[in-house]
Amino acid sequence: MKVQVSLRSRETGPASFRMFPAPGIFSFYHYCRHFARQCSDASFYPLPCTWTIQVIFTQAKIPIFSVASGKVELMDPISRTDAEWKVILRKDTFEIARLQATEPAFTGKYHDCHMDGIYTCACCGTDLFDSKAKFDSGTGWPSFSSPVAPGNVRTSQDRSHGMIRTEVVCSRCGAHLGHVFPDGPRPTGMRYCMNSAALMLVKRSP
Repeated sequence: MKVQVSLRSRETGPASFRMFPAPGIFSFYHYCRHFARQCSDASFYPLPCTWTIQVIFTQAKIPIFSVASGKVELMDPISRTDAEWKVILRKDTFEIARLQATEPAFTGKYHDCHMDGIYTCACCGTDLFDSKAKFDSGTGWPSFSSPVAPGNVRTSQDRSHGMIRTEVVCSRCGAHLGHVFPDGPRPTGMRYCMNSAALMLVKRSP
């Protein structure tokens, strides 16, 4: 994420723009104060100035691998409120992908699916898993040995429900997908245990 700072004086008009990596809140506060003092220096602006600081936060594009193109493409991250997601998504998808719920085992539409294609994010359409990496784990949830690309998903520690697990989310929209465990088949040895409602299967083009 980057921050754009615009300083405008009522007496002299706009000063300049700066783009820099977003710092912590205290360093950001001191940066703005220092920038304003610099612009108020008599060598630049001889008149007393009253400054208005406008701050614009911008999110950098993220690299996402596209199965269709076979290339990594820079994509805008998707950020919506829960209220906005609730209008867009089905009830089960919203509860799982946005509220971190879990569907009961053996109830998801993809746990016993053998169709060929790419499993995408049900929220934003990002390519996540290839059906070729899917295997029967016997757990009742669709399981994969690896994502289509490491950068298309993110992981973090999940300490909910009295357990320590590794959560898997979509890199582009942050949708909760499921969890990953180190008990999968070779060669990766990983089991990406996903919720069907967080996925959308797109059939592979002939």
